[in-house]
Amino acid sequence: SEGYRIAEEYASEAIKIGEELPDKYLMALNLLCLGNVYTDQERYEDALESYNRSAVLAQEIKRKDIEASASVQMSEIYNDLGDINDDSSQYDLAKNHALYAAALAKTTLNRIDRGQALIQYSKACNRLGDDAKACENALEASLEVKCLDYKVSQSYMERTVTLARRTEDKDLYIRTLKAYYLDDNPIPSDKHTSYEKLHFLTPSIVSATMEEYIIPIMSVHTHFMMYGLPSLIQRQLFIKTLEQLVELKKNGIKN
Repeated sequence: SEGYRIAEEYASEAIKIGEELPDKYLMALNLLCLGNVYTDQERYEDALESYNRSAVLAQEIKRKDIEASASVQMSEIYNDLGDINDDSSQYDLAKNHALYAAALAKTTLNRIDRGQALIQYSKACNRLGDDAKACENALEASLEVKCLDYKVSQSYMERTVTLARRTEDKDLYIRTLKAYYLDDNPIPSDKHTSYEKLHFLTPSIVSATMEEYIIPIMSVHTHFMMYGLPSLIQRQLFIKTLEQLVELKKNGIKN
């Protein structure tokens, strides 16, 4: 479209000016912008070339922030290419770039980029069949951005609990909830069974979950509460959980 053409021209002109000065920072920054323009148009090969050039220049001038952003974008493209081409080797590339980006972002204290990198790593692990590792990294991403962008954190948390369900690992799920909703504080020692622990966690989940995410997150929660129980008990627990959810909702859900 015309908008993309103009954006590409501006970025290309800025890169050219950077080459003439020379100014590697100007070049690296605008190569990153150019890569974004190409990505939006699904011109993935052009985008990867721009991001890679940006990362190389950023490394030369020790701008870890730009290098991290470029690496995050490359990891996302490789995940997309893996989906498009049904090519698992692309997910391995995504993992490598995501891990590198996460490490760089940690040194620059950029929680948003680090969260994005961890989510891309999680996606690659999920595509490669390692749902437990995918869950752990999605949780870390959720915690990373929680104090900066709660809505993004909640979207990451929805992904986290969905991945936990795929593992059917109650202990992993409980550890996940404990880390996110209790800030890793202990569950009372009198809560011995999985059901007791999950029941204890329910009010915290409801009160701290944004309304748009409450249904998908609570559906997973209810699944784990009822998992492995006889069908009659499952039905009774389901009704009880719904009643509890309605009651808690009346008292207000965090928006």
